[in-house]
Amino acid sequence: MHHTKLWRIFSLAMVLALLVLALPASPAFAETIALTVSQSRIGDTVTFTGNGFPTYTTGERYSDIYMLYNETAPIVGSSIASGVLNRYKMVYGGAFIDESTGTFTFSFSVPATLDGGATTVSVTTGTTYYICATNSYLGGTYAPGDMKLIRAITTLTVIGGTVVISPAQGPVGTTVTIAGSNFPANQTVAIKYDGVAVTMAGTAITSANTPATFSGTISVPDSTAGTHTITATVGGSDTTATYTVNQQTVSLTPVEGAPGTPVILAGKGFGGNLPFTITFGATPITPTGTPVTTPQGSINAIFNIPQNTPGGPYIVKIVDTSNYLGQVNFTVVAPTPTPTPTPTPTPTPTPTPTPTPTKPPVTAVISLNPARGYVGDNILISGSGFKTGAKMSIKFDTAEVASPNVDANGIFVAAFKVPAAKSGSHDITATDGTNSQKLTFIVDVDTPKAPTPLVPALGEELKSPMTFDWQDVTVRSTPATYTLQISSSRDFTASAIILEKTGLTRSDYALTKAEEAAVTEKDITYYYRVKAVDAGGAEGEWSQGNPFFVKQPFRLPQGATYAIIAVGGLLLFGLGYLLGRKTAFYT
Repeated sequence: MHHTKLWRIFSLAMVLALLVLALPASPAFAETIALTVSQSRIGDTVTFTGNGFPTYTTGERYSDIYMLYNETAPIVGSSIASGVLNRYKMVYGGAFIDESTGTFTFSFSVPATLDGGATTVSVTTGTTYYICATNSYLGGTYAPGDMKLIRAITTLTVIGGTVVISPAQGPVGTTVTIAGSNFPANQTVAIKYDGVAVTMAGTAITSANTPATFSGTISVPDSTAGTHTITATVGGSDTTATYTVNQQTVSLTPVEGAPGTPVILAGKGFGGNLPFTITFGATPITPTGTPVTTPQGSINAIFNIPQNTPGGPYIVKIVDTSNYLGQVNFTVVAPTPTPTPTPTPTPTPTPTPTPTPTKPPVTAVISLNPARGYVGDNILISGSGFKTGAKMSIKFDTAEVASPNVDANGIFVAAFKVPAAKSGSHDITATDGTNSQKLTFIVDVDTPKAPTPLVPALGEELKSPMTFDWQDVTVRSTPATYTLQISSSRDFTASAIILEKTGLTRSDYALTKAEEAAVTEKDITYYYRVKAVDAGGAEGEWSQGNPFFVKQPFRLPQGATYAIIAVGGLLLFGLGYLLGRKTAFYT
């Protein structure tokens, strides 16, 4: 019985020892810090209050206030001067702690940069920062290395200045004035419309005074009916306003012609990817190709004026399936009637006339309408002076895109869609086998938007199998492909890029086992970003670099492993001892 009791005490002591090894010591602190606001702008004054700091009876005690950025929340008791917490700035030094209440209340100005640590970063809008109070110290004994231990933490989200646009609604192509106020001074200004960069005419830098202003204008690009986001990026920080496309515009080329005339119809501000109908007066019209709007709500179609249409003005209406309506006028020019022939009088003999010189041959010519556009746009090509009855060959660079017949007057008309091609100049060639003509067509660029990263989320811990996901990007020149990069640096320097996958046809990607093996370090913050590329090769901007971590398989700490071995040895020794005692007792 005596040995059994000793054995139980010994076992309990071993269990408690293991628990002590497994549970790290965590200091308990009662200090807190609070702000009067949860959001503020760069340059604004923010008031903070500390509570629960130690009271004292001699000397004067102080705490320092830091603003820092980190992907994960810092831990109370950790040091701001550590290698991990290295993006910070002291925003208030020496906050006096009341000796009897352990409290303090002061204010600081939100800085534009965090430049107090090993790494300097700009303060950006939409980002949440940590406001930390350090442990108290006695006045006159400040030691920077010792006094940066965090005792209280709260958060502050930095928001941007104010952007006002005028007008706030209208059709595509409207000139919009953008006025910004309450921004940092001498900062560059960049404007995006639905995430795509647009050129702003005016001041591209904020004024020198604080708070600073800027003003400029943009032309609303092709976009669907509805609300769109205009983003002003000032010194790396984003502020947004909204513009509503509430009118549909339509144009025809030409605006008059005889029955049978081919007409190019251009519309803007309709719904995206929607079927539409065309009505010429009261007559439904079927255009060439599929009558569907582009993702940007534009229409580029070709139709022929109905035969036997009487001369006069007509209203051409275009309606999509969301009931967005646009209309424009067209004038039908009635063909000149053939005059009734008059009787031929008996000719009077006349002298033989001098032969008329032979007319020079007609020179073949061609024209394009329009002469520039995007991949997938409809183009009308026409020509005259070609061989009667010949079959034309129309080529876009080296690819044949149409083969119309030449009529009895040596004229042809054809329509084709711009094939997938790089932006820039391309040759359009028309030939009947004898006569050839060439014009230049310019493919414009519609830069894709930056994708929005979805998985992993900001600061998420990944485990195998590792899958990355992002939002689809709609491009004008379809289809879109994607490029994915994974880096060990937030700056994505060439030497830090661990993986790059190009030509991805889906908006997600799962790493192979071999690729996973390259991102398994437990003490490294990894980053990933994505960009979209359209069929014409136009590359969009990179998404933001989202940080993530890699979940490590469970491993016992080295000390715990040795402790288990030691306990196992003691258990075996104790068991052997008991068995030996029992054997000796019976013998």
